[in-house]
Amino acid sequence: MRLPVQAVVLLGVLALVAAACSGADEPAADGVGEAASSDEPTVVRFAFAPDAVMDYLVDSGRLAELEEEWNVRLEMTEAFDEFAFFAGGHGDVVSTSSHEVALLEQETDIATVTFGRYNHNHIQMLVRSDSDYETLEDLVGQRIAVGSQGSMSPWGAFAAQEYDLDFTFEGGDFEIVLNDHAANPELLVRGDVEACLCPTELASAQHAEGDIRALYDATISEIWRDENGHHGIMQNVFTATEEFYDAHPREIAFFLALWQDGIDAWHADSEAIIRDYPHHFNVEGDAEVEWIIDYLQNHDWNVESVFFDNEWVEGEQEFIQGLKDTGFLAEDLPQTRFEAWSAEDVEAQREATSG
Repeated sequence: MRLPVQAVVLLGVLALVAAACSGADEPAADGVGEAASSDEPTVVRFAFAPDAVMDYLVDSGRLAELEEEWNVRLEMTEAFDEFAFFAGGHGDVVSTSSHEVALLEQETDIATVTFGRYNHNHIQMLVRSDSDYETLEDLVGQRIAVGSQGSMSPWGAFAAQEYDLDFTFEGGDFEIVLNDHAANPELLVRGDVEACLCPTELASAQHAEGDIRALYDATISEIWRDENGHHGIMQNVFTATEEFYDAHPREIAFFLALWQDGIDAWHADSEAIIRDYPHHFNVEGDAEVEWIIDYLQNHDWNVESVFFDNEWVEGEQEFIQGLKDTGFLAEDLPQTRFEAWSAEDVEAQREATSG
């Protein structure tokens, strides 16, 4: 989850402190993938929220193997607002929601390039299991808890386009209550609200108890896929500063190779990764663990491939334009620069710069 954009300035200060304390090596600014000497690895400074697949890559030793193979070192800082590192120029690559890239680029005044993807937005509209609500139209006039304005945007665009409903804080068709994501499912169960927007894993306990259900039995990315034929709306895309991206294709290729390995491991045995790192899915106890394992068998939010093509980019740009058309993003925001890579492109970078 991400904090409102207004929090970026404060978190940017914290990021500067963290970077200063780390004593990080600066990556080369001149020349593609050039290290300080022929033997020293180049560095990719990466900020990312705590994640089970990354923990697997570290603990399995796969990260270390790829770092040695590519002569690139990944310097990671865990942060729930990763983009704050861009504000002070202390991050090369971050992960953020696809529809937030343009807004955050405007806020930080730093040009970016989005070159990979990881998982889909898995925020659901939740209601109590014993309620009669079936669509957003049934919730008109009701109290709905949300965790942030950013989490509302895709659902707001869907409400406007599908039902001509105003899903905004002030003067809309619903009574919106701003509250912490993690607390909202309990508000729902208690009857303090009639619905809430919440990432799936933060409601695992209530799901496992059978107290709540998802409206449409889907996340917003699944609804958008079924309505528009485009499976996007990403909770995490991989975004670099334009300066770093344009100067370091080898490091970008290493980064994509690393995450494709992680995604492949996830799809080979996601159950094992969930059992090894249940805290990343906000589950404890057998019932909750079994629920999230079963859920992800049918609603896996991790992509099959870190790579995307130009057709997918067009679909994601249309989604972002839809947010602008419905007033959930400003029309004057810059268009996100997406750059498509393939596995063949990564291999070509490996061969071109090996040895």
